[in-house]
Amino acid sequence: MSSDKKKILHIITGLSAGGAETMLLNLLTKVDNKLFEHHVISLTNYGPIAERIESLGVKVTALKIKGPISLLRGAFRLYLIMKQVRPNITQTWMYHSDLIGGLVAKIFTNSKIIWGIHHTNLVPTENKKTTILAAHINAKLSSHIPDKIVCCSRAALDVHYGIGFDCDKTLYIPNGFDINRYGPSVEAKTSFRADLGLGDDVIVAGMVGRFDPQKDHHNLIKAAARLKNRSIKIVYVLCGKNVDNNNTTLKGWLQEANLTDVFFLLGERRDIPRITAALDISVLPSSHGEAFPLVLGEAMSSCVPCIATNIGDAANIVDETGLVIEPKNPDALADALYEFGKKSNDDREKLGAKARERIIQNFKLENVVKKYEELYLSLSEE
Repeated sequence: MSSDKKKILHIITGLSAGGAETMLLNLLTKVDNKLFEHHVISLTNYGPIAERIESLGVKVTALKIKGPISLLRGAFRLYLIMKQVRPNITQTWMYHSDLIGGLVAKIFTNSKIIWGIHHTNLVPTENKKTTILAAHINAKLSSHIPDKIVCCSRAALDVHYGIGFDCDKTLYIPNGFDINRYGPSVEAKTSFRADLGLGDDVIVAGMVGRFDPQKDHHNLIKAAARLKNRSIKIVYVLCGKNVDNNNTTLKGWLQEANLTDVFFLLGERRDIPRITAALDISVLPSSHGEAFPLVLGEAMSSCVPCIATNIGDAANIVDETGLVIEPKNPDALADALYEFGKKSNDDREKLGAKARERIIQNFKLENVVKKYEELYLSLSEE
């Protein structure tokens, strides 16, 4: 590799299919490889995103940290990797990687350090104690360790200013969306309905997200129950980690609401762009914690109108192309589903076209990647 390339070492807590992990992958697919050489370290697992990153020719190392003892071993391995790579820039992506990666880089390298924030809500009842502790420690260290702090969400900026993060070092770079990978597809609508045995008269609402209290699948089920006696036929497609027929909690909610016949639980899938393009409505009923939900932009890029709860930057992303409601309110969600469901196909398609245009104008991946490249170059010149 050319020696004049800037070496960027990315450190992330894990490489499961989450928002920060996917944004790292998206960045690496579009960044200028003539200018930058990338290395990726996961503090914990290898994960499904790692395979896709390696397919780009980027080396991935998983440190498999699980506890205090392995933390010391992992930190030493991290030091050895930094000594070998000698990065110009160390970019960390989440609280724990900000803390661990930032400290090791500050002590043992001369690299510039970029922290990443991809979280909003820090309420104790809705977050792990270790997450909140790491956030508050980082706030104390934010004036000393990072050169810049990238926040993907305007809502998250306010939250982190409130707990003491250094305002002078933070900047907003939103998540970006690949409008070529996510786009409208008549073929997807036709073939996906055929896969599920659905007719053209059925409205397909979908939710993409792991089974987690944050995503609030129960809220969607409660809303669907409220729609049973209304003059509209909607089926619900759910996919994500642990969103399958082996999930006894999820199955129990559906059985209690007598909704097993209208919910399709697909589990983890590798064809999310196809599934997303097949939807008539995309739903994100999250209760807390979202910063800049990728699933909204992916659906909007696919010309699918969205219903989302007012968490993080959801309202800013969706704007006037969809509906934004309060979280933990199944009545409001049912009303929103009914409002979108009773629209004609043409009206939903028009909303979807406006949604895609909003993504192109404001959150196109190439434009977001350019902002990261400009940041890398500016830090390299200091």
